[in-house]
Amino acid sequence: KDFDPVEAAGGKDRAVVKEFEGIEVSDKLLIELVPKTPNPPPDQAPILQGVEAIREQMVSLGCSAPDFLLSTLQPAKGGELRLANLREKAFEGTLEITAPAGFVVEPKSVQVKLAGGDRTTLPLEVTLGGEPAAGDYEIPIRLLRPDGTVELERTAKLEHLGRRGRLTLNPVEDATVGQANPTTNRGTTAVLLVDGGDRKMGDGHHSLAYLKFALDVPGKPVSARLRIYNAGNPSGNSGQVCLVEGAWAEKTVTYDTRPKPGKELAQLGRVAEHEIVERPLPLDLDAKTELSLMIDPTGCDGIDYVSREGSKPPELIIEYEPNE
Repeated sequence: KDFDPVEAAGGKDRAVVKEFEGIEVSDKLLIELVPKTPNPPPDQAPILQGVEAIREQMVSLGCSAPDFLLSTLQPAKGGELRLANLREKAFEGTLEITAPAGFVVEPKSVQVKLAGGDRTTLPLEVTLGGEPAAGDYEIPIRLLRPDGTVELERTAKLEHLGRRGRLTLNPVEDATVGQANPTTNRGTTAVLLVDGGDRKMGDGHHSLAYLKFALDVPGKPVSARLRIYNAGNPSGNSGQVCLVEGAWAEKTVTYDTRPKPGKELAQLGRVAEHEIVERPLPLDLDAKTELSLMIDPTGCDGIDYVSREGSKPPELIIEYEPNE
């Protein structure tokens, strides 16, 4: 409180290092810098240059819980619970897993023995045990010490789709095209640049992205969502998703040969750095074998989305009902 970095450093443009010990972190560490003056100008706002986190000691076991996705089409799902004992002393206790109503979890209880520094994985399986409503559920997980006190608590997420199935597809083709190089094909880049222009919409920096998905849905499609990943740079107005009716190919499309955008399906809006962007697409995909989309820029601050050649390719998520 009342920390003045200039005073602490003995002048401007000097580094200040502050160290805090004994900070217990059970899940995530959140660091906030709160200015003393509300809404300070940018040149007076606090800036955090770097953080180094050093583990002093482990006060509890580490645990990573899996997520589960079930439906009447897939009534059982397996996963692994991961435990780590990074303390010096061995641990013995009991793991208890509680299934929500309408589901069965196996095992319900497991004896755990972990030497200091050891890790282990425990298989879990969740199955439908009735006819629960479609929705999101939680599976409480507790690790108890021999005296019955709680060593740790976690929650596994369970999503039940009811009578629906879910299909996640990556693009079979994608490309970005730009006015700066109107005859150049950029179908194998790791990112898809979307930019309205440098100074105004449609100038020499105008760039668009195209996505093509092959559809083979084992039922009647009832909903579709597009999920794309920001490669790094944020945007205040990152574009709109449009249907594309014209033909194009990843290895040949250029700015000069690009098909025009069709019906607008979704606005992407403001996107933060490295944000995962997901938008519903109002589409009738019944009997369709292909979906072609364009990300059309709506602002001039530019954004890169990860392409199918990148580490987190775009995804089309389709939910469907089984054919009768």
